[in-house]
Amino acid sequence: MVTEPQHTPNIRRKSSCATVGLHSKFVNRNARGGSVTAKAQPSNRGPSRRAPSSREPLSRQTVLEAALAIADADGLNSLSMRKLGAAVGVEAMSLYNHVKNKGDLVTAITDKVWAQAEIDTDGEPWRPALRRIAISVHESLMRHPWACGLQTPGIPPARLRYIDTCLAHLTEGGFSPDVIYHAHHVIDGHIFGFTQQMIDFALAPQLADGSIFDMVRAAAGGEVPHLITHIEAHAYEAQHGTESGFEFGLDLILEGLERAKP
Repeated sequence: MVTEPQHTPNIRRKSSCATVGLHSKFVNRNARGGSVTAKAQPSNRGPSRRAPSSREPLSRQTVLEAALAIADADGLNSLSMRKLGAAVGVEAMSLYNHVKNKGDLVTAITDKVWAQAEIDTDGEPWRPALRRIAISVHESLMRHPWACGLQTPGIPPARLRYIDTCLAHLTEGGFSPDVIYHAHHVIDGHIFGFTQQMIDFALAPQLADGSIFDMVRAAAGGEVPHLITHIEAHAYEAQHGTESGFEFGLDLILEGLERAKP
């Protein structure tokens, strides 16, 4: 069960688990790009810096966009104040004119990820509204995989608005308080759990050379024919559509909620 975000002093990532990595990787986590750095100079003064444009004075928005690009390209662990300063053409200390500290920075760029999710459903009934919101959040987290399951030092306001909007739709749908309480956690759990599984597991190389089958048989200590058949089906996942599994599970949840209405 995924609960509402809590204020915690440290940045940490939730772990994700499953029996075998069976999903094709949706996001190339080794992609590079996004941050802009000047050509390195042969000196001991650290990375060279891009000269800030006199037409575009440095702002919090510029800093956050550069930080988001670095996290997307190289992962959140690669984001440092020194690297960010080099990307925007200033000394690291100058960044503190725009962000309070590293925790404020991480919370702010996570908020930008959540803000990309479309939660304005224009008065739609509860079921299509929740479906559209869940898919949009899932797609946003897939675009920024480092943000899925991240516990930030502060609470991203956009995530709070997402939670409140989902609860409002369930309330308007006429569900009892008990059902609303559980329904929100089930939907949230599906979004985070399925998304994290898609991010974590890469099967394509093992499928291509067939090594996955020997690996599974060796780990199981014998034949597991039903699992082998399931793994083979992943070779045809493109025929199902990349998002088919997420939407399939989401529709099962929403259908079950429909039957829970008084």
